[in-house]
Amino acid sequence: MTHLDATRESYEAMPYERLVHRFTHPDRIALAVRRHGFEPVPAAGARVLELGCASGDNLVGMAYGLPSARFVGVDFSARQIGAGRRLVEALGIRNVSLVAGDLGDVDEGWGAFDYVLAHGVLSWVPEPVRRRVFEVCGERLSERGAAFVSWNALPGWRFRHLVRDVLRAGAGGAREPGERARLARERLALVAASVVDPAGPWGRYLAERGAELADESDADLLHDYLEEENEAFSLGDVVARAGAAGLDYLCDAQEPFVPPETWSPEVRRVLEGLRGEVEREELLDVLRERTLRQGLFVRAGAKRGPREVPAAEEGLELASVPLSRGAPLSPRPRASALARLQAADGPRVTSFRHRNVTLDPLATAVLLLLDGTRTVEEVAGECGEPEFVAEAVVERLRADALLEA
Repeated sequence: MTHLDATRESYEAMPYERLVHRFTHPDRIALAVRRHGFEPVPAAGARVLELGCASGDNLVGMAYGLPSARFVGVDFSARQIGAGRRLVEALGIRNVSLVAGDLGDVDEGWGAFDYVLAHGVLSWVPEPVRRRVFEVCGERLSERGAAFVSWNALPGWRFRHLVRDVLRAGAGGAREPGERARLARERLALVAASVVDPAGPWGRYLAERGAELADESDADLLHDYLEEENEAFSLGDVVARAGAAGLDYLCDAQEPFVPPETWSPEVRRVLEGLRGEVEREELLDVLRERTLRQGLFVRAGAKRGPREVPAAEEGLELASVPLSRGAPLSPRPRASALARLQAADGPRVTSFRHRNVTLDPLATAVLLLLDGTRTVEEVAGECGEPEFVAEAVVERLRADALLEA
């Protein structure tokens, strides 16, 4: 069995839990690239391709809020693609297609895309697939297109790789995913509790990571730490790989990750003496022990204008947010059909702001009743709560961008 086959088997057996990744939303990508003088295609009518889309939750969340845009996802897990297709069918949307296949299938017949997304792929696939990620971005990006690629970042992930070694040794030869995760957790707990100097740097680091991983699901632990492939890269390495595929590095999707005003005078002097942006960013990655990067890339030589300074990101309303704060609430509020479908299956739902929202039991019950046929008073009666309680929950759902009207 090859590493790729083993990874496919692992994802088939224990898929990731439902998640969306807000920095992959084309509106947020557009905001970031405009800051660098690049004019992207507006999200509302864009074509978006996601490589390694899993069950498509990230794409479906975008597609539901942007009905005039077009979304295509590809993943090698037939099981996850099947789950995504069932969700798309239940929603009745027609602007998203999910394809079971590998990156070699993505050719000129797929057309050009204004946004290409590859979140959680580059570090977890064999080298030939890594090359193909950037080849697809270079081949399939439109003239004004932007690609989002994330990866485990050096030097921060080098420390986590030590924890990965401990976890993988604990998992041993176990094959069943839940058993692998259980054994890995037990080994990490044993090592953290028994290290010669618990108060030393290694002991403290193991204890911190153990506490962090205690809050993560078995699926996250399995895929983030226990897969056969898990590599970390410096920014310069990834920029070189992208350049070989005809792409220029533009910026980080999370910028500004560390505001310049927080740098000390000594750091400023050293940064000013470095040759270019990549070298400066690599030094900052060392200083902040960064473990993940989310880079944005454009076609080499793409036309740029003056750098813009858009409104603060916290004030940004995505094109997919249908109901702004302060607008009158409908007499019969209607929650997102996507969120209602998701809430019937678990407490985590997707908002129109492309964020993961975890609902408490009462919020779940209220949201499921908000199908546009009931008043808030009627919802309160069906939930067995006073009307003022139901009103507060509805307002909270609206603040979380889960209401359509």
